[in-house]
Amino acid sequence: MTSKRPNHRPLKDLTTSKKLNDEFYTINEVADILKVHHNTIRRAIKRGQIKAVFFGNKWLINKDQLNKDLRRSNQ
Repeated sequence: MTSKRPNHRPLKDLTTSKKLNDEFYTINEVADILKVHHNTIRRAIKRGQIKAVFFGNKWLINKDQLNKDLRRSNQ
């Protein structure tokens, strides 16, 4: 008889690396920068006006890509 492996992952502290923080914004950070409500940013992501990736349980917006998206939308 083989022993069963646990069907859960070991508990680890979830930490965000410094590099990740340097390259990406969260929805709330972008909302604060642009002085709009966070739902406005969510709608812009849904419409494709801002490119973002869903990572874990949050949306992440690349800082360089955000600048490109904002320049494109202002033209």
